[in-house]
Amino acid sequence: MEEEQQDTKHVLSRKQMIAEETFSISVFNQSLQTSSSPLNGDFLWFQLFMEVPLRIWDRELAKEDLISFAREKYVNDHIESQKITEFSTNYTADTAIKWCTRDSFVYRQLNQALRLRDLNALYMFRLLIIDIYLQLNKMKDAGDNASSLHYFYRGQAISRIEIERFQQSIGNYIAMNSFLSTSSNRQVSLLFAETREDFESVLFTIEADSKLLNAKPFADISMVSYMEQEEETLFMLGAVFRLLSVAFDNEERMWSVHLQLCSNDDSELKPVLECLKGNIEDKTDSYELARIMIELGDMVSAEQHLKRFIDRETPNQGTIGGCYMLFGDIAMQRGDLDEAIENEETLTKLFKNSKRLCIFGVKNIEKTITL
Repeated sequence: MEEEQQDTKHVLSRKQMIAEETFSISVFNQSLQTSSSPLNGDFLWFQLFMEVPLRIWDRELAKEDLISFAREKYVNDHIESQKITEFSTNYTADTAIKWCTRDSFVYRQLNQALRLRDLNALYMFRLLIIDIYLQLNKMKDAGDNASSLHYFYRGQAISRIEIERFQQSIGNYIAMNSFLSTSSNRQVSLLFAETREDFESVLFTIEADSKLLNAKPFADISMVSYMEQEEETLFMLGAVFRLLSVAFDNEERMWSVHLQLCSNDDSELKPVLECLKGNIEDKTDSYELARIMIELGDMVSAEQHLKRFIDRETPNQGTIGGCYMLFGDIAMQRGDLDEAIENEETLTKLFKNSKRLCIFGVKNIEKTITL
């Protein structure tokens, strides 16, 4: 009983949690139709990054990584340490959403990782990301099929800069770089759209077809949430929407944003997504993940994953060579010429019996040399 009272004092209400949740988007500008622009590259590569956990099935290792990560973060926090032990002992795949809707290290660190877009931390949560995806898919398939078209709402206070960004993106695709919590009750959602200093009140209306193929899943999680009395529908991390309209409602004194859930099969998205997916192996490992991290500009996480890959796995000679090529590229991007040359020399030694080898040069230009 004492432990339950401590836990109650230590938690936020679900309303507070949702109000604090990350609300970050990426925009796909259809007029550009390329992954080479910074705008679309950010959208597309993060979409690809969020697919990686779904291809990695090292469940025990993933759980160990998350527990170790959490213990380092909460070494001096007795209450959270107890929750980490509870997670270590009791976690199962069908409790993923319950853990992510409870005020605990899972919610706090996952939300922080999404807010900061800390790719290394997000990788540590790959077990939760996999299991939430599977839970949502399972509940979506078991849902009421009487009507496939549903409307959900999300009240949010966001900055004026973000409002302008929405206004400039009407007609384009936007991706949620977080899990999106919504309600089918419009009045409940309005409670979350409270005006704060330097923030605007926004009510999002989300139109979603439960029979839409190849879209990120969503489902009513009220029966599996830590707070079962809450009416809540959760959209999977990375869900893609078309931004239909943005308008100010003078009567309610707030902004109204209308979104429509989209499929990855949409004609504008499918070609570029398929092109990117073709650049990674079906069985994604830390080497492939590091490549994606480099595209997203997170060199620190990329280097960590390359080292993890070499330490933990038994890559073939070609893949090891690829790792040292990436090490060299990372070194060049941070201006460390000596380390770049050292990696080039290591790579050359690895392939000393080969006649030709594709390597990076000291001017960061890929070239082919004869050994």
